[in-house]
Formats: sequence, structure tokens, C-alpha cells
Amino acid sequence: MDILNYHIKLLDSNKFKVERKNIDWNEVLIKRDDFYKEISSIILDDKALYYFVSNNDDAKYLQESLTLKQKNKIKMVFEELFKNPENFYSNFQRERNLLAKLELIKTDIGLKEFTKKYGLKYSNKKIEFEKNKEYVQKSIKRESIYGIFGEIMLYIVIEKLLTNRNIVISKLNCITAPGTYAHGCDGIFADKLNNILYFGEAKFTIDISSSLEQALASLDDIEERIKLDENFLLLHEGSYKNGYKLEIFDDEKLKKFKKCVVVFAFHGKEYSDEEITKILHKYTDKFNNLLNSELSIELISFPIISKEELKKEISKQVTIDYVSNR
Repeated sequence: MDILNYHIKLLDSNKFKVERKNIDWNEVLIKRDDFYKEISSIILDDKALYYFVSNNDDAKYLQESLTLKQKNKIKMVFEELFKNPENFYSNFQRERNLLAKLELIKTDIGLKEFTKKYGLKYSNKKIEFEKNKEYVQKSIKRESIYGIFGEIMLYIVIEKLLTNRNIVISKLNCITAPGTYAHGCDGIFADKLNNILYFGEAKFTIDISSSLEQALASLDDIEERIKLDENFLLLHEGSYKNGYKLEIFDDEKLKKFKKCVVVFAFHGKEYSDEEITKILHKYTDKFNNLLNSELSIELISFPIISKEELKKEISKQVTIDYVSNR
């Protein structure tokens, strides 16, 4: 897993940016296909995937080479998360193709014929054409699937690039069926040295403002979500990672932990450091207004040039990994 080529740059106080070490961004732009392959390989690394869906009982295996049994377990995870991983790339291509065809449709009759032909949802409510078209577009997109990859990168960045923070629970470990997610934040991390719990919120979007807007909407009920996650910690010791035990997080000790919400913006489009700082600074007040005085916030930017191109490369790699692990 080549995360060692990356580092966290402190932009301003609680604002960070993930970037390549010793590489000019212009070079990344020229070699963007290699960049997408690198990011995809980090996200889909066998050991990383196994690590994030495992718990304490599996930890002894993490320093060893994967066995066939472990690889089969990863294959099962793919089947669980993505239903048909062998068709993942072709499904991505189909989605792009349908969206391109939808863009050309200009009438209600054409829209009805299109949805009937491809078996898509069509709103029978009497709404204007553009809203109906938007409804069909949402039924084509499979964005929730790709959100999982943003969560995986959140885990990797926090554990590998930020110090003293270890994942306690990854919500990937708690997914019971495709489209079924545990409530609360996307993952819980602990800094035992400084007695801080971090609650991760990952957003995989086109641009950084979209990430932050979506995070704001997600955190509307943040106090309730934090409480859910604290209860989750107390009830799900079997899901812990990194050797953590329940006694670290009993009722009384939980009260002594400081709480911090980490918003991870995994977004397309590159900005200068000054632009990112300005955008993050604009949102800091909004988040602080949302959080109570006992909660702090950290904002992390990870620019990836093009969300769609990265989705394409991930889709290819999911399919390749499935075939190679059969």
C-alpha cells in the first residue's frame, strides 16, 4: 500500500490537506491515469480491505501474507458490498451510457419511452419535465456504492498519515447487506495518549464545497449521532480493532474523552492551498455553530482531479480483483 508517498499538510489550525510528497501537481495532472491507479490500489489493497472489515479476533493475521481463505473472505466482502463485483466495471459503463442518453432527451414522451426501455424509475406525479428528468437521473446513479471508497480512504489517511490515531470501529465491519449501514458516523478512532475520540465523516464528491455542504447536512443531528456511537462502543466490543477492550470505553471513561468530528472531503478538482484554506475557513464557523462546546472539528481536503475518472479506475480494479481471487 503506497500511502507512504503522501503526507498531511497543515493549512491552518484544524484544516489539513493530503498531498503527494515531492511531486509537483502539474506532473500529477500529466500522469493522471497513473495517479488514479495509485489511489485505487491504495483503496483496494487486499490487506487494507481485510483489515477494515475485520475485528480483534483477526488481528494476528494482519502481519502475515494473505491465505486463500482470507482472499476468499475479501471476495465475499466484495459480493456483500457490491452484489456483482465481476460486473462492477460494466455496470459503471452502463451508468455513464444511460446518463449520456438521458442528457439528449428533451420531452416527457421521450423520457417515458427511455425509462420503459431500460427499466428505470419514472415519477408518475404531475411534476415539470426537468424535475422528472432529475428523478430519473438519480435512479441511474449508484453514488452510495462509491461512498464506501471514501470511507476506506478516510480510515487509511487517519491511521497512516495522522499520528496517535487508531481505528476502533470501522462501519464497513458493520454492514450486514448491500445498502444497509450502521447509524452514526463512518468510523470511530481513538488517541489514547491524549484521551480523544475522533468520529469520522467521509464525503466523496465532485468538489470540496459539495463535500462540506453534505457533511453539514449529515451532522444536523450530531449530538444524537455521537451518542449513538458511544452506545455502539459499549455494545459492540466484538467489532473493536487494534486490540482495544471495553474497559477503555466504559461509561465513566467515555465521559473523560474529548470528542472531535473529522470531516474528510475526498473530492475532485484541485485548488491552490490558499483557495482550500479560504473554503475551509468559510465553513469552519458553520460547523462550529452546529457543534456544541464539547465537540471540536477537523477538516481534511484530499483533491483527486476527477471523481468520475477515479470511479472508472476503481470499477476496473474491483472487477480485476474479483476475477484474480476466484
